[in-house]
Amino acid sequence: MRKLSTDTVTNVLYHFDNGKSYTEIKAATGASHAIISRVITKHRPGVEKPKGGRPQKLSENDRRHAQRLIISGHCDSTVDVVNFL
Repeated sequence: MRKLSTDTVTNVLYHFDNGKSYTEIKAATGASHAIISRVITKHRPGVEKPKGGRPQKLSENDRRHAQRLIISGHCDSTVDVVNFL
C-alpha cells in the first residue's frame, strides 16, 4: 500500500470536519471511499459512524405496548395488535 500525501489527508479531514458526506469528499478530493474511511478512522478515532439502513417501524415503546396487549389478553394475535394500534 502506498503512502498517502499529507495534502490528501488534510483535504479529507477538512471536508469531513465541515460536515461533508463521503460521496462529497470523494468528488472534491478524488480519494476512494476506502481511503476516506481509513483516514477518518485513524485521525478522528472518537467519531461514530452514522447508523445506516431503513428506520424501524415500531419504537421501543410500541413494542412494549404490543407485548403488554398480548400478555394481558386484550389481543390474541399480532393481527389483533396491529388493528388495535
